[in-house]
Amino acid sequence: MSKIYQALQKAASLRFGKKNAAVAMQTSEAYLKTKSRAVEEQMIGLYRAMIALLENQRGWGRTVQFISSRENEGCSALSREFAKVIVRRLDTRVLLVDADVYGDQLNHFGVRPEYSWQEVALADRPAQQTVVQVPDTKLSLTQMAMPGESITQIVHAPAVENILEDLKRDFDVIIVDTPPAISSSDGLALSHKVDGVFLVVEAESTRWQIARNTREKIEIRGGNVLGVIFNKRRHYIPRFIYERL
Repeated sequence: MSKIYQALQKAASLRFGKKNAAVAMQTSEAYLKTKSRAVEEQMIGLYRAMIALLENQRGWGRTVQFISSRENEGCSALSREFAKVIVRRLDTRVLLVDADVYGDQLNHFGVRPEYSWQEVALADRPAQQTVVQVPDTKLSLTQMAMPGESITQIVHAPAVENILEDLKRDFDVIIVDTPPAISSSDGLALSHKVDGVFLVVEAESTRWQIARNTREKIEIRGGNVLGVIFNKRRHYIPRFIYERL
């Protein structure tokens, strides 16, 4: 059984050119390799479920947020795996957004954008200048705030929605990896600015009451919870847990 297990429950019950890519270090197709074939199939299933749940959304690409209740639930690793799989297997143009000022997504791929979202918002620069592409792939990355900048200020800025809408023209899917709800309210504040939200739950550890509380906080803020992803699953999880969330 794979360590990453995807289990969805509907939450109603539940253009830029290379000149804008600043620095790219030791990047290649090798970065798109995934852990196993089983993981790939689960991620593809997750993608298809996302598309089905957002079929009524109009306009350009889709924006989806990954958030967990607590730290160390594997949210960042799962969002990164999701991005890699749909780029490599489905030839999808993907932007992975690191919404944690201390996040590690950029370092994982060895890339660094020229500008942060704060610089774009304040200096009225094109949103595409926040993006750096992983060479020879359709995967790109961006970071909302660099160390020393205020992610909270950016998240609450009206410009964030404009930046997202602008970037949606260039990508099929924008994946926003956000900090855990228990340690930061920034992810919750972003939830209504994306098309849908996946709540990541560590299946063997997180109490369902905590996960349900996070889901309710997202919905209170106007977020659209698409479903729950049970991560690090080792044993069967009864269906009633889905419903009680």
